[in-house]
Amino acid sequence: KEEMSIIRAELACEFPEDYTYLSDAYVKSVASKPYSKDPSIRRPIEYTMEKLTHVMEWREEAGAPEMESLVHLANGSEYSDEAKENPEKLVKAKALAVSLNNASIYWHGFTKEGKPILWIRCGRKSWYPNVEAEVNALILIADAGIKCMPEGVTDFVVISDSNSPPPPVPSFLINVLKALVRGYPDRLNMLLSAPVGSIIQFVMNLLMPLMPGRLAG
Repeated sequence: KEEMSIIRAELACEFPEDYTYLSDAYVKSVASKPYSKDPSIRRPIEYTMEKLTHVMEWREEAGAPEMESLVHLANGSEYSDEAKENPEKLVKAKALAVSLNNASIYWHGFTKEGKPILWIRCGRKSWYPNVEAEVNALILIADAGIKCMPEGVTDFVVISDSNSPPPPVPSFLINVLKALVRGYPDRLNMLLSAPVGSIIQFVMNLLMPLMPGRLAG
């Protein structure tokens, strides 16, 4: 309890607008994992804080806390005060709405271990997508699912349905993978792509160096 109080206090101080995003169950799961430098012990509090801080810094850089407000902006009037005062934000919001409307990212089902499954349907995506908007859509959908996870569940599985090849834009795959690895490091239990044809094998070989060892395996 004392350790949790210390972690909570530091996160609240550093990230006052977003610290509640991290549930107690998730913080406990991060803190209780084996320490990479000495698997016989669990992670020291300093290392746990470093991991959590990196996640929160990434969320800040990616604008994760504002994604829901972008959806409200996109669905509102183009003549509202907010839309007129922030034309660039409106463009960003409209692009996010387009990415959400192709229904290429959604939650459906659980694994046998009870982990929620996040599906990515490559065949539904634009052949030349707006990469920033696609990553923003991933963040929004992932965060929405995390809020609804059953009690005690803190991680999930991602399945990429690759019956159709991914868009031929290297930055799309790289940025989506970076978002998953950097934004959800201890939440991403497994990343799968199926079926695995020659194109997917080639793509995965390019992406392997970006993955942490446990996922690359």
